[in-house]
Amino acid sequence: MVRGLCPECYVRHYGILSIEEKHEYEICRYCGSIRIKGRWIQVNSFQEAINNIVHYIVKRSIEHAMRTGSYAKNIKLERIEYETMPNWSTKISLHIKAVIDDVPVREIKTITVRLRPSICPLCKVRVSGEYDTVLQIRGRYDPDQLENNIYMEILKLGLTRSFVDLVRIKKQINIYFSDKGSALKLAKSLSKYYKSKISGIEHEEVTITSSGKKRTRKTVTLHLDDKTS
Repeated sequence: MVRGLCPECYVRHYGILSIEEKHEYEICRYCGSIRIKGRWIQVNSFQEAINNIVHYIVKRSIEHAMRTGSYAKNIKLERIEYETMPNWSTKISLHIKAVIDDVPVREIKTITVRLRPSICPLCKVRVSGEYDTVLQIRGRYDPDQLENNIYMEILKLGLTRSFVDLVRIKKQINIYFSDKGSALKLAKSLSKYYKSKISGIEHEEVTITSSGKKRTRKTVTLHLDDKTS
């Protein structure tokens, strides 16, 4: 017995988790990233997107149950069953298990997850051609070899999403990124191939946002001398 009822009757009357039937989340129409709790997460398919969302929904519901003094303990998502193929609108059955008064109980929740097309900040930068930081490379080097090394390092370092563009004018190379950290990471990595020195980071005020904050672009200048490998 569970609180004076058989397990089936208890679950039918009270349930294990309180989960809304309909959920809507943003998905970037360019790269497929999804936005969960204000953070964009890169995924490779609709199914991976839905799985991430479902696990977040269940985790949030379990945390709420614990805060509100639920009798259910050891609540877990046992499995996910897709009633429709993972797509823009997906119907899913969630198989939940728990323990109440030392008695195992199970519940099936059916929810619908809708994905609303949007655009993530990185793709907004790439599509608009805007950038946050430019890495200027100056000095003595073979520009063809350097360009090849740059693209290899961008791949190795996982900077493809923050990489905006590479512009080469004669022997000068500018690499544009959506964030300063990526530019500095690449600059440091290039020291494996060249003697290098970062001369400094310059800030240029571009606009003032609607919230009144200054928006700046950064310039990182990397001087290269004498190839070392």
